Amino acid sequence: SALADKAREGFEELTRKEGKPDAAIPKIVDGRMNAWFAERVLPEQGLFGDKETVQQKLGPATIVRFALALIGS
Repeated sequence: SALADKAREGFEELTRKEGKPDAAIPKIVDGRMNAWFAERVLPEQGLFGDKETVQQKLGPATIVRFALALIGS
């Protein structure tokens, strides 16, 4: 997606500015992208603070609907 591509470009630029070796940049950017996806994609998120992801808990099942409820102001 365009959003993920933009994030990857930003992480690559940041990593270069940090002075990391060119050979290490792809792995560092991949790690940052994995963290970025984990914050934004439900199956990649930890469940109830566990290290196990939602997808790992689901096993072969899939998410067919999701609702977000906001409580309070």
